Amino acid sequence: DSFTKKKGRCPLKNLEENVKELTWNDLENWAGSRILTRGEDYFKRGRVTNLRIAPRGIIANVSGTDEYTTLVTIHGQGQQKTIVSDCTCPYGSGCKHAVATLLAFSHAIKENRKIPMAQSTDPDIKRMEDLDDGEYDEEHEDEYDDSNDSGDTQTRPKKSSAKSTPDSD
Repeated sequence: DSFTKKKGRCPLKNLEENVKELTWNDLENWAGSRILTRGEDYFKRGRVTNLRIAPRGIIANVSGTDEYTTLVTIHGQGQQKTIVSDCTCPYGSGCKHAVATLLAFSHAIKENRKIPMAQSTDPDIKRMEDLDDGEYDEEHEDEYDDSNDSGDTQTRPKKSSAKSTPDSD
């Protein structure tokens, strides 16, 4: 079965396979249609930079009101995949920056572009570890004001994940 075959692969290969298997529906279930559309816009406008593989997933910088660091991880395989993200933006997770990062990674895989491994000294990895420990300074959250974000009044949790589900159609 396919699980046994994948089990022996390196983590990078598993990450690539998991991203290749994601559907638009998976992303929409995770982030919501509005965030997905806006993340796609960020990706298309080239706002994702410094895309690399980190020990825990995909890490990148995404330009918005500010420059944010985003870490996206995919746990599980097949229909049991769960997408988890952390971002330095006020949303914290499940944001357009994470969507843009996933789309940029997916696009790079499709184009067979080599994605560099983050170095252990990478300051963004330390930043994301600190964020994970609740160290993120929320003092500037009120300043979050992307020009096209006027409708975002929904309160979002600091961490989110969603399991993918089979398409019903």
